[in-house]
Amino acid sequence: MLLSAFAKADSTVNDDVKEAYGDLGGLRENLKRDYEIALKLDQEGNCHGANILAILYDLGLVVKEDKQKSRELKMRSANGGCGNAASSVGFNYKLGFGGYPRDLNKAIYWHSKAFDLDNNLYCNDAKAVATIYDENGNYLEALNWYKKANQKSCANQEINARIQALEVTQQKQAEAMREDPPVAGITLSLSDDAKPAKKSKKKK
Repeated sequence: MLLSAFAKADSTVNDDVKEAYGDLGGLRENLKRDYEIALKLDQEGNCHGANILAILYDLGLVVKEDKQKSRELKMRSANGGCGNAASSVGFNYKLGFGGYPRDLNKAIYWHSKAFDLDNNLYCNDAKAVATIYDENGNYLEALNWYKKANQKSCANQEINARIQALEVTQQKQAEAMREDPPVAGITLSLSDDAKPAKKSKKKK
C-alpha cells in the first residue's frame, strides 16, 4: 500500500502522522518537518515515528542513508504495533529484500501480525500468507488464509477461484482417505489367533 493511501485509510493516527506519511508517499516537499515530527513521536514511543525515520534513513532523505539503522527502526516500529511496518518487514523477509535475509517463516509471522492488527486495512497480508503456504504445498493453511483475505476488502475473483480449487482438492483427498485410509503410524495389536504358537517343551 502506498504511504499516502495508508495515511488516509488508518483512522488511528493523528494529523501530523498522516501528513508525514502523505508527504513521503507524494511530493516530499516538507521532509525536514517530516523528520522533526517522526523524531518527536519516536522519543514519545510512538511506533509511527520509528517507521517514518526508518523510511528517511533507508532513502537518505534529510539524514545520511543508513540501511542498518533503517532496519532497526523498522523492526522497532513493527514490534511496537504499527501494521504498516509489520507488513513491510514481512514483504522484505519474503523476497530477501532491503538487506533482510529471505526467510518465509518470518515473512508469515510479520504478515500475519499486520493482518491481526487491522484485518481490513492489511487484508493483503492475509493473501501474502496464503500465497506462501500455497506455493510451498501447505494447502490447508493456504485455504484458511485465503478465506481470511476474502472476507475483507481484498476479496476478488482470483482469491475466490483459488479457494474453490483448494476446496475441491481437499474434498477429493478426504474421499480418497475414506476409501483407502492411511496406516502409517498405527500400531497393530496381534489377536490371540494371530500370535505365533509357543513351542512345546520336549519331554526328556
